[in-house]
Amino acid sequence: MSDSNWDSFSEQPVKRVIPVWVKFFIGCGVVAFVLLGSCVGFTYWAASTGKMTKFFAEKVTAALEKPWGMLLAVTDAIQTDEDAIKLYRDNPALVNDYPTETDFLKKIAVWRTKVADLPRTPPSFALLDKNDFHINSGKSIGRNRRKLFEISYKISDEDRIQLCWEDDKLVEFRFSEL
Repeated sequence: MSDSNWDSFSEQPVKRVIPVWVKFFIGCGVVAFVLLGSCVGFTYWAASTGKMTKFFAEKVTAALEKPWGMLLAVTDAIQTDEDAIKLYRDNPALVNDYPTETDFLKKIAVWRTKVADLPRTPPSFALLDKNDFHINSGKSIGRNRRKLFEISYKISDEDRIQLCWEDDKLVEFRFSEL
C-alpha cells in the first residue's frame, strides 16, 4: 500500500511564463540600445581621430569649387578695363545698375585692388563662415522659369561683394561698404 496521506501531498509550483509580447519589446529595446550605442561610439571615434572633419572639409571644398570659380571669373575680369568692358557687354542686364560703360568702369576701378587678393581655391568652411559667405540657388516660378544663382562674400571688415546670375548671365554686380 502506498504511504499517502493528505499531509504529505505537495503540488508542483506553477511556473510563471513571460508573455511573448514582453519578450518582443525587450528585444526591440536591446537592439535600439545597441544601435544607439554604436552610432554614438562611431561619432566619437570619427570626431576624435579627425576623419569626420577631413571628410566634411573635402565635401565642402568640392561643393564650393564651381561657385568660387564663378566669383573669381568676375573678379578677374574687372582687373583690366578691356576685360571689364567685355564683362559689361556680355551681360546686358548690368545696364540696370550701370547705364554706361564709363559708369561701370568708374565704379569697379575702386574695387580692383580690394578683390585682387582673393584666394584661388575656396577657403576653409570656417573662414567662409567668418566672412559671411552666402550662396543662393534656385529657379523662379511662373511661365518664364529662370535659373537664379547668387553669391555674397565679405572681402574685408568693411567691404562686401554681391553677384547675381539669371540663366548664367550676370544681372547684379554690387560692392557695398559695411
